[in-house]
Amino acid sequence: MQAPRPHPPAIEAIETAIPGWQLAAILASSPDLFFLFGPDGRYQYANPAALHALGLALSQVQGKSWQELGLPPEVLIPFARKVQEVVETGKPTQGESHFPTRQGLRFYDYHLAPILGSDGQVEGVANTIRDVSDLVIANRRLREQQERFKGAFQFSALGMALVGLDGKLLKVNPALCRIVGYSEAELATMSVQDITHPDDVESDFALYDQLQRGEIETYQLEKRYIHRSGNLLWLKLTVSLVRDEQCAPLYAVGQVEEITRQKEAEAKLEEANRRLRQADRLKDEFISVVAHELKNPLSILKGYSVLLENQALGPLTPEQQRAMQQIRTGTELLIHHVNDLLDMGMIQAGHFTLNVQQVAFDRLVERTLGLLALSAEQKTLSLTVSLPAALPILDCDEKRIGQVLHNLLSNAIKFTPAGGRIAVRAEATAEALRCEVSDTGPGISAEDVPRLFKRFSQLSGVPGLSGSGLGLSISKALIEAHGGAMGVESEGPGKGSTFWFSLPLTGAEPSLGV
Repeated sequence: MQAPRPHPPAIEAIETAIPGWQLAAILASSPDLFFLFGPDGRYQYANPAALHALGLALSQVQGKSWQELGLPPEVLIPFARKVQEVVETGKPTQGESHFPTRQGLRFYDYHLAPILGSDGQVEGVANTIRDVSDLVIANRRLREQQERFKGAFQFSALGMALVGLDGKLLKVNPALCRIVGYSEAELATMSVQDITHPDDVESDFALYDQLQRGEIETYQLEKRYIHRSGNLLWLKLTVSLVRDEQCAPLYAVGQVEEITRQKEAEAKLEEANRRLRQADRLKDEFISVVAHELKNPLSILKGYSVLLENQALGPLTPEQQRAMQQIRTGTELLIHHVNDLLDMGMIQAGHFTLNVQQVAFDRLVERTLGLLALSAEQKTLSLTVSLPAALPILDCDEKRIGQVLHNLLSNAIKFTPAGGRIAVRAEATAEALRCEVSDTGPGISAEDVPRLFKRFSQLSGVPGLSGSGLGLSISKALIEAHGGAMGVESEGPGKGSTFWFSLPLTGAEPSLGV
């Protein structure tokens, strides 16, 4: 479609250089706004882009002044003066302006050029206007972002710096100056290396190289800085990279937070933990030595107490016999505690070994119950056993699994009130054998469960009952040494409890520990 032709005389000067049909095609296809003014400042022509911006047809524009078109005077008065200036001087000019359109307020760059006749007189003014609204808005947003960054940079409580690719400090904020003790002018002559502890330079710049190569997007590092006074500071550093439109690195933005007090506290805590571990080790060594020293005298004491109790060394009065029974019982309890301490010492030292052999679990249960039946009977406890007809043969240390079962049953007898019930159950799957010891004892509170299997732990709320606090801890370690697991289930105080353990039937990897 051919654009309408402007009226003479001004357009004739243009057509002498460009044929009319070419000029019409150029003006019609141009995204820029094009106007042609006569010497009197009236509109002689507007291209389609200009008419679209005004929302008018060419017939509504030709021969009209801006006042007649109802255009805003605050915009057009300065522009009309520029047009008149070109008419009077015959010299081109340019400027910036804004204009309300149907699409809202738009921003423009304009150029005004005189159209000269054959006699050199100005016969009109050609006006080219380019819509730069997107650029203006983008620049405005960029300035706003720059202002926000500047504000965040200057007033941040964290130290910030713009760092060159070689580590030179390009710009620093006041917070960084306060942290390291240097002025902004001093830091402007320095590099990151100058204020970094020598031992931390290599690790920092290794990451900085990876950042520049694009292998990582950002990195964080705890490193030591050197204060102007010479004191060492611990800072947490976060670094990201600014790149140009071609993704070439320009500079880095570094942000630091002082963590000197935190690191000092961590160092003190680590030292306290080291001393605690040392004290714990010395305690374990002391307990082990004492237990070894006690074992032989206690064995001798037990032997003689049995001889005396059985009157092998002479007759005893009934009162003397009761006293010897108490001595023997107390000695056996001490020997049990000493053995617990020795077991725990071996487990802690990693010197514990298993004597694995094939074991019939039902017979192991039967033997263990036989050892404790009298204790249960003395408290009038109901003791029931529920085992499948054919339990699989276990590969385990018979003595140690018997020790675990004995511990669980003796605990149940000890904690269950007279007249209560204790049940032993076992079942097997293709992968494991599971054994449960349930009682109607005091139950276990939710607060006690997490610490129940820890060394030297005691159940709360059960007066009059005591022990070494090692039995369950050792039992759990023995089960785990076989590759099994151990746990407890209880609905809470007064509702009894069920201790269980499972042993693998497929040769699981052992894992010894407490």
